[in-house]
Amino acid sequence: MFYKPKGNVIISDEGFSVTRIDLYHIKYEQGDKSIIIPFEWLMTKPVSIVIYERNVTEWEPPNSEVPLGNKTIKLIINNISRALVWDGVKVEFEPLPSYRKRF
Repeated sequence: MFYKPKGNVIISDEGFSVTRIDLYHIKYEQGDKSIIIPFEWLMTKPVSIVIYERNVTEWEPPNSEVPLGNKTIKLIINNISRALVWDGVKVEFEPLPSYRKRF
């Protein structure tokens, strides 16, 4: 379940939150880790954005040494998508080409 305590903050009862921090960046927080991910607006109706997997690179300090594997990246993108869809924003996802897959 999601709720929106203020403005651009969406909180899940699963332990993560998604915040649109400006027109082109989302902050995803899970426990003591966070990541800021750029996105692009698509000129469509309903309102849509695209997130590129290549932009999901590392946690923010002090957790930047914790690796982001494929499973974690997919979880982050799935959680962001679910939160934003709940808020009325369609999310498209552009995966990495197969030759650039992470561990």
